Amino acid sequence: MTDAADPRPGGTERSRAPGNRAPALRDRADAFRQRLVGFWERAATPSPPDGTSPFPAVPLTEQLDTAAPIRVSGRGRAFNFQVQARCVWSSSELSREALRGHAHYWMPEAVRRLTALAAVHARHVPPHRVAELEVELQQALSDADPWRFETGRAVVTCRAHVWVHLDERARRLALPYWEKLIALDCECDVDMKRAEYAERLGREWSRIIRNLADAAGPGGTAGDDPATVARQVVAEHRAAVHRLDDLLGEVLREGRLI
Repeated sequence: MTDAADPRPGGTERSRAPGNRAPALRDRADAFRQRLVGFWERAATPSPPDGTSPFPAVPLTEQLDTAAPIRVSGRGRAFNFQVQARCVWSSSELSREALRGHAHYWMPEAVRRLTALAAVHARHVPPHRVAELEVELQQALSDADPWRFETGRAVVTCRAHVWVHLDERARRLALPYWEKLIALDCECDVDMKRAEYAERLGREWSRIIRNLADAAGPGGTAGDDPATVARQVVAEHRAAVHRLDDLLGEVLREGRLI
């Protein structure tokens, strides 16, 4: 028994239409995928030597800050340091939009690497050495090569810059130490100023004594009238007194009286 033919016009062709359209739909989907892949490849293709690429030869940069401070434990795990970072992403093979997209995509991995590095440097640091930790961590990042991330045929590099702070509780506990340290620094500066002024006064007195000895000695005043020598000595003495008064006035104005 044979199937009845579709009495409607074109019925037989319509019954075969879905099977006939399937290869065409697959071809269109393949063509769309090829165009999409070609778009991303053009976005990541390095500049050709003939200079026809729309991307500049100099690297483009994109800066991203960490969304929240990175917390790492200090000595004894009794407190935390907070590390804030700014990551500078660069590439000479991507457009600005592609670089920004890759930077956002790889930012979590950069944060994980930075967290691991900061944890190693911070685990033996006491709370009042937060400034030394920042210098040490930044030096380690500067000495190392920038982090490399490869995507297709393009390479994106990342270099991090950090700032380190104490959490609020540890900062309150370390505040008396910093106050004492500031006071010691001020006292040291005062002592250095006192030594400087004492040295200047000593040099001035030595010069005055040498000048008076030369004026009264037989080498430079032979045959001079004694009254003339006396007037010269008095004049030198008065000039020296004026210079010493000026120097002492400077000391008093500076508040550095010996």
